Amino acid sequence: MVKLILFALIGLLLIGGGGGGAYWWFYMQPPPDPAAEAAAKAAEPQPPPIFANLKPVVVPVIRQDKVEALVTVIASVQIASADDASRLVLLQPRLTDAMIVELTGALSKRSAMKDGRVDAAVIKHHVALAARRVAGEETIKDVLVQIVNQQNF
Repeated sequence: MVKLILFALIGLLLIGGGGGGAYWWFYMQPPPDPAAEAAAKAAEPQPPPIFANLKPVVVPVIRQDKVEALVTVIASVQIASADDASRLVLLQPRLTDAMIVELTGALSKRSAMKDGRVDAAVIKHHVALAARRVAGEETIKDVLVQIVNQQNF
C-alpha cells in the first residue's frame, strides 16, 4: 500500500511538473517584439507599383473675370492591380473632367497658390481627391505628379 501511494505521489509530481513547464513555455514567454515583426514584414519582397498615366490637364487661373495664368498638370496614379488599368481607360474622360473641376476651384480660390506660384503638394492632394472620387478609394493608392507648369499672362 505504501508503494502504491509513493508511485501515485511521484506520478502526480511528474504530471504537475509537466503542466507547470507547459504553462511556463506557452504562456509566460515574453510577447513578440512589434519592431522585429515589422522589420521581417518589410524584408518581404513587395510587388512593383503599377502606374497608369493620366492625360495632361490645362487649367486656367481666373480672377476678376480674366485669365491670369494657365497651369498644366501631368500626373500618374498608382493603382492597386493590373485589372484596374483597363477600368481607368474607360474612366479617363471622367477623370479628366473631375481633375479640371477640382483644380479650377482650388486655383481660383488661391488655396493651391503660395506666393503667387502653384504649390505642387496641394495640386497632388486635389488630383488625388478627384481620382479617388471617380475611380474609388480602393483603386487609387497614390498620385505621382510629374509636371506642374504655370504660365502667367
